[in-house]
Amino acid sequence: MGQFIPENKKIIFVFVCILVILLFFMTLFLMRAQLKEQAIENYCLIAEEKRQAAEELINQCLVKATMLSDLQEMTYSEYMSGIEALQNLDFSLCFALRYIEDKPLFIWQKDEADIKEYIDLPENPATAEYRIIKETGGTKVVVYSPVFHENKAVGYDILALDISGKLAELSGEGFIITFLSPENSAAKNFKPGIIYEKYELNQLNYTCVVKPVKGKELLLIAKLSGEVFSCVTEMTVFGLAAALLFIVLHLGLIKMVIDVIREISCSRETYMNYANYDFLTGAYTRVFFNHWIKGRNDVLNECKLVVAMLDVDYLKMINDTFGHKAGDDVLKFISGTLVNSLRKHDLVVRFGGDEFIILFEGLNTEKIHKILNRIKQQIADGNPFDFDISISYGLEEVEALETIYDSIKKADEKMYANKRRNKLETNSV
Repeated sequence: MGQFIPENKKIIFVFVCILVILLFFMTLFLMRAQLKEQAIENYCLIAEEKRQAAEELINQCLVKATMLSDLQEMTYSEYMSGIEALQNLDFSLCFALRYIEDKPLFIWQKDEADIKEYIDLPENPATAEYRIIKETGGTKVVVYSPVFHENKAVGYDILALDISGKLAELSGEGFIITFLSPENSAAKNFKPGIIYEKYELNQLNYTCVVKPVKGKELLLIAKLSGEVFSCVTEMTVFGLAAALLFIVLHLGLIKMVIDVIREISCSRETYMNYANYDFLTGAYTRVFFNHWIKGRNDVLNECKLVVAMLDVDYLKMINDTFGHKAGDDVLKFISGTLVNSLRKHDLVVRFGGDEFIILFEGLNTEKIHKILNRIKQQIADGNPFDFDISISYGLEEVEALETIYDSIKKADEKMYANKRRNKLETNSV
């Protein structure tokens, strides 16, 4: 009987140890699942930022090409002056061609490359179109911007801009960023928006996602799976090592769980701030704005909603004259003035470049005009720079959240009308 009791103690001890180990591995399994989910979420947030940056890059190409086409009647020297201005862009201009009535009028080339393959004019002559062309030497955006004469499209300005350097910058932090043509055979292997945790590229496993850019091109965003899920791997190795120590020092488990949960929370908060707040101005981002729309389906039933589109006047001239650092400081000053002058629940969103949108709840347009005119005066009075700064804006009431982007477009049109009116008044003075 005396030998039976110690034997029972051994069995109980073994049973307790096995139970504790099972509980530990169950906890480890749940933590791995949570870490993996968090890693995918972090990857999605950064991938969306990369997509927005690529879309903004194409928008810049379209804007610069349109600026050249706005100069409809020009001599060869004037055209070359416009080309010289375009060469000050952050990306390289490869060639420019004014094609009028099926004939080249003006041509500028950086090298002796054959440009005949690029003269494939779009069917719609009313608006600027673009194509992404991938070559051995890099990636180009070819823009076809219509030239009008007496309100009739008579030809195109064709510009090829090398964006390889900008794509290389986007490919930092171990990412691969490249455009896929929808007709490309590789594009057929992906469904847009789907996360592929392990996809073989260059004989290595990558975590990939394909996102549409401007509803036309496909952008492949990839990163080594080992880097994306490094926290999961590290957690697994650490967990297995801790399991061996846990049998003797089981109290260490409590501290480890607390530290890991705290690390997860901090990581989540960091990436949420990265996605929700613009790093330069501190205003909300479009990612936050899209999430806000989805979460506020009842807002129009509660009160009136008005959107204001706001733009910084002459920012390009400020950048060209005083440098981009001065332009960035102007954007920060404008954003700070807006946030400090509005109510806490009025949303200030950096919509792109030097454009902001503001969402006002429960105010009519007359009251909002007074508020924004007061802010314009505050900007003028508190101007810390050695040059004048001002803003233009347009207002539009939101009828339904489903059509809020239509309201933003109308506010944008009113803002540009206001900007043109201000220029006319300034020139007349």
